[in-house]
Amino acid sequence: MEERKKQEKLYLYQILKEQERLFESQINYASQETSEILNTEGVIEEMKSAGEVLPSIGSGVYLFKKGRLLVDIGAGIFIGKSMDKVVDTLEFRRKGLQESVKELRENLEKIKEEIRKLEPEIKEMLKKE
Repeated sequence: MEERKKQEKLYLYQILKEQERLFESQINYASQETSEILNTEGVIEEMKSAGEVLPSIGSGVYLFKKGRLLVDIGAGIFIGKSMDKVVDTLEFRRKGLQESVKELRENLEKIKEEIRKLEPEIKEMLKKE
């Protein structure tokens, strides 16, 4: 195999390995965010039934006044919402994260498959050198 093709394959392999690492990192982050949202939803449900007052309850949600919460909607902007509306907002975020994780995992699998196909070729190339 000519030198240029070897270099291209090695370069492609490096790119794919970096993409694999990035996708895995994004999946981990989204999974952690999903867990935090689930926890926050649980805290809100407890607050509704117990009437407890908590200053910060997670996932960008803060106690505002009885029955109302401040929600971070992005860019440092907060809006007041009822507990039920906050639960709806968090559920929407959680579903979006879960969908993102699903897509990331599918893309990660494609990248891993390409890596699996390239590895034997690269090993063979390196043996010949």
